[in-house]
Amino acid sequence: MKNNAYEQPYYEARAVLHRRGKILERPTFGSDGIRVCRVDGVPLTDRELFEDAWGEGLASEILHERDLAPPQSRAAQA
Repeated sequence: MKNNAYEQPYYEARAVLHRRGKILERPTFGSDGIRVCRVDGVPLTDRELFEDAWGEGLASEILHERDLAPPQSRAAQA
């Protein structure tokens, strides 16, 4: 199960970028476990996707909240 408190803003950020006319591909996980989503052909990590949608400050806040989640919630995200 995914951590909805984290996944919800992730998919909202994707929607924001789509509304701006950017082309988004389906997110994928690399062998290192890091999720990447191509936006206009450029692979973006979660942080980069949040920054592109909302700026560095809000991206940091969202990721900080994710890091404060209980360990079982973080493990479920991968």
